[in-house]
Amino acid sequence: MKEKKETLYSVFKEQLARIFSDSGVLFIIVGASVVYPILYGWVYKKEVVKDVPVAIVNQDGSSLSRQLSRCLDATEQISNEYSGIDFNYAKKLLNKGSVKGIIIIPKGLEKKVLRGEKSNVSLFADASYFMYYKQILTGVNYVVGTVNAGIRVKKSLLKGRMREDAVDKALNIKLDSRPLFNPSGGYASYLMPAVLILILQQTLLMGMGLFAGTEYAEERSWFLVKELDIKAILIQMLGRGTAFFVVYIPISIHLLINCFWIFGYPAWSNIVELLLFIFPFLLSVICFAIFLSTCFRERTSSMIFLLFTAIPMLFLSGISWPYQNMPSFWRFISEFIPSTHAIIGIYKMQIMHANLLLCQSQWIKMWELAALFFTISIFRIIQMRKRRNLN
Repeated sequence: MKEKKETLYSVFKEQLARIFSDSGVLFIIVGASVVYPILYGWVYKKEVVKDVPVAIVNQDGSSLSRQLSRCLDATEQISNEYSGIDFNYAKKLLNKGSVKGIIIIPKGLEKKVLRGEKSNVSLFADASYFMYYKQILTGVNYVVGTVNAGIRVKKSLLKGRMREDAVDKALNIKLDSRPLFNPSGGYASYLMPAVLILILQQTLLMGMGLFAGTEYAEERSWFLVKELDIKAILIQMLGRGTAFFVVYIPISIHLLINCFWIFGYPAWSNIVELLLFIFPFLLSVICFAIFLSTCFRERTSSMIFLLFTAIPMLFLSGISWPYQNMPSFWRFISEFIPSTHAIIGIYKMQIMHANLLLCQSQWIKMWELAALFFTISIFRIIQMRKRRNLN
C-alpha cells in the first residue's frame, strides 16, 4: 500500500473496487448470499413432516382393531406401510429404517373394551430423529383419543342418553388449539430467519477476513504502514467499513425481505423499521470483522475460523435451545455476538409482528457492540503498531 494521505472517499472507492475485482470475496459475499437461502429453502420447502412410514401390528383382528388401524393410516402424520405382519418382522423393518415406528394393537382389545376393561396400544418409535417421533406420537395420541371418545359415546347411548348429551359427556374438556406466530408449524418458518441472519454475519466476516489475510500475507496490511496517525486509522476503518456496508444493503434486503416473500416465511414487519433494525447489526458485524481481521495472518485462516464458529453462533443465539436454560458462562459469551441480538429481533419483527420499539433492547445492544468493537479495534491496531515500533 502506498504511503500517502488518504481521504475517506478514496479509501471507500478503492475498497469497493477491490471487492468487485476479487472473485473469491465476491463469490463468498454474493454467491453464498444467493445460493444458501435457495438451497435451504428448497430442502425445507415442505415445512411439516407428513405420512411418516410405520408398521401396524394388529394382533387382535377384530372390527375395532381394524377401525383403529384405518384411522391411524388416515391421519396426515402417519402412513401404514406394512400391515398383516408380526412383531419380529416389524422390528427388522425398524432396524433397517424402512419404518420409523411400530404400533401394536394387542390381542383381546375389543373383548376388553366391551367388558369395560382398559387395554393398551403400544408404540415403539425412533426417537433419534425427533421430527419423526413427534409426528408419530401426535398421530397416535389423536387417533386413540378420538376412538376412546367414540367408545364412551356408544356406551352412553346404550344407557338411553340422547346423542347430544352423550357427546357432551364424552368430551367434558375440549382443546381449542391456536398456534401463534407459526400457524403451519413449519420447520422452515421456525429455523430460516436465524439462518438468514447468520448468513449475513458470516459472509461479511469472511469477506473482510479474506482481505485482511491476503494483505498480511503479502506484507501490505493497512494498519502496519509506517507513520500512520490516529486520524489515518479512523479514515481507513470508516472507508473500508462503509464500502462493505454499501455492498450489504441490497444483500440484506434480498435475504430478509425477498427470501421471506419467495419462500412464504412469516413476514409482518414494516420494511422501513426492518431496515432501521438491520442498520446497527451491519455496523456491529463490520466493527467485529475489523477487530478479527487484525488476527488473521493468511487468506484461508479467516475461512477456517469463521466456518468453525458458524454452528456455535447459531446455538448461542437461543434458537436451538432456550436461552434461559443455557449456562451463565455461555449466555455471557453470546451477548458479544451480533447475530444473537439480531436473530431475536428479527423473530420479534417478522414472525411475532412486533415494531421497532418492542425490539429496542436488541437494537440498543447492537449499537453498543458496534461502539465496543470499534473502540477495541483502534486499541488493538495501536498496540500492534507499538509492538512493531511503527509510530
